[in-house]
Amino acid sequence: FGSSSVQPQPGLHLVANRPAMARPHVAAALAVRALLALVTGAAAKRVPGASSSLTSLLQVSLQAGRIGPDISLLLQDHRCNCSTVFVTNFFTTREDPQWRIAQAPRFGYIEKYYKSVMSLPGAKAKAIILYDALPEDLVSNFTAADGTVTFLKVNISKIDPYAQVGLNDLRFQAFAALLEEHPEWDTVFFTDISDVTVHHNPCALVEQNSTKLFVGSEASDLKRNGWLSKRFIEQMGGLYRRWYLDQPYDRFRVLNAGIVGGKRPVVAEFLKKLNKVLLDPSIADRRAGHVVKCNMPALNYVIDHEYSPSDIVTGVPLHSRFKGYQTGTDVYFTHK
Repeated sequence: FGSSSVQPQPGLHLVANRPAMARPHVAAALAVRALLALVTGAAAKRVPGASSSLTSLLQVSLQAGRIGPDISLLLQDHRCNCSTVFVTNFFTTREDPQWRIAQAPRFGYIEKYYKSVMSLPGAKAKAIILYDALPEDLVSNFTAADGTVTFLKVNISKIDPYAQVGLNDLRFQAFAALLEEHPEWDTVFFTDISDVTVHHNPCALVEQNSTKLFVGSEASDLKRNGWLSKRFIEQMGGLYRRWYLDQPYDRFRVLNAGIVGGKRPVVAEFLKKLNKVLLDPSIADRRAGHVVKCNMPALNYVIDHEYSPSDIVTGVPLHSRFKGYQTGTDVYFTHK
């Protein structure tokens, strides 16, 4: 994906080419908003019509774009008529491929994600956390009564009985199986859990781009990413190695498997293509009897082979800069 070949839509970046920048006016705008709310309430008690006049003033400020995109997204959250299902996983009985240890079944690992979903307004977004062996009290204590966050037990040994697939690869088979069971879902996003937070319901953004696939991305280029290079050349091998070596430098940025979503049919088709590669018997590690951990290279390979740049939405405002550790809420997701 070369950024020069893509014409982004207004307010939307199809290729991540810059971070979500801190905006100095946002804090001031929030202060103005709070002040107007106080003044509106006080004025309404003394002067008939004052409250509506001040409210109109605030609406004019909104329309003029004076209070920043984070407030605009909050307003969108409250008025949207669409819905989103977030699906993520917290598997604890096998080694976490990133940390090389089995994660302890503790709430702290998922706390930021959990709180972010629970903070979304209204009942138009919910999250399902797939798990294999969490304590019953953790599941019962943190299952929301209104269904905003629920837990669903998965038998990962049934998916991968001989532990031949890493958890980050295995999850996409679990995601595909769950998606098939829910034809009623509209917008769906599959995400990481420990390093992703959700700031807004993305269904309105998806409604504007209903045929596109929404994917996370990083600032690094594919050929300059040593971590990916090793996985393509040594761990996947074969046709995947040849494809990678044939890519020119600076061709496109790395796409990240930690955020994937869109309309249900679009996501279902993508998962079918991705899982076909993840289960390919020709992968070098599989032929050598090693545990296969290739969801990131597989995702980049599939999207290059099966999609055009105009089919993909990534970057701001979908998500923050990867590993930017940003605190702003003018994006839908923060990824590290």
